[in-house]
Amino acid sequence: MRYQPTPQEQALRKKEALAERVEKLTRVRVLEAIRKKLPDVLSRPDLEMVALDYFRRLGHDNHRRLSKLYAWEERKSKTSWGAQTVDFEKIAATAVQDMKTADVQRFLVVCALVPDLYCPGYNPRQPLAKDSNLATTAGRHKIDSQDAPRHHHEEFAHKPLAQSSTLSQSEHDWAYAKRALARGDDPEEVIRRITDYRADDKHDPAYYARHTVLKAQADIQRTLSDRKGACRQTGEEINQGPTKANWHESEADHQQHE
Repeated sequence: MRYQPTPQEQALRKKEALAERVEKLTRVRVLEAIRKKLPDVLSRPDLEMVALDYFRRLGHDNHRRLSKLYAWEERKSKTSWGAQTVDFEKIAATAVQDMKTADVQRFLVVCALVPDLYCPGYNPRQPLAKDSNLATTAGRHKIDSQDAPRHHHEEFAHKPLAQSSTLSQSEHDWAYAKRALARGDDPEEVIRRITDYRADDKHDPAYYARHTVLKAQADIQRTLSDRKGACRQTGEEINQGPTKANWHESEADHQQHE
């Protein structure tokens, strides 16, 4: 039997729907009023707001790329789950505030270009799309976007190739998760990356990615516990000094040498 809401529930839903419509209409009116008052040239606070909001939406991987591009100091802070991570949004906010207005405008352009630095792992030789932001911007500024890759190919051609790995893709995923967690990446972000990468060849990539990251976390924790135990045992041996049996063995060896 289909559920029928009571008259009181129907009245409450209508009241909530009305409140939602009023709130939406209020926000639209505020936005429209702001739009009409925006000057021809954005003020510094508006420009910073746009730049930081754009940066925030780029995602963790692009945050790292921009941080390396601008050589920002990546100071780590402790997370609620005990790991060390880098607050890229806080770093970017400080950096943008210190920029000149012209540099903030350039930063916006770079934010639009940095996603094109991504090379898909499933097809690492995939060329840069001609209609990508990076390629079209390079063309506008008279930069040959194919020039740098050619030089890199020539450079790599003289280097010996490493021996091919015999690890399975699952083992590669597990090793990647361990490296990412060890350097302080957010576990949920690591899960998202593995999910995206294995979306085409796993029945349930989200479950697989979470299981892989949990295994990696457990292995890291086990390694840390083993190291702590070994350090504790070494410290106890140093504090206790040589045992009576070891002293006798050393004395006997000394007499034989004499």
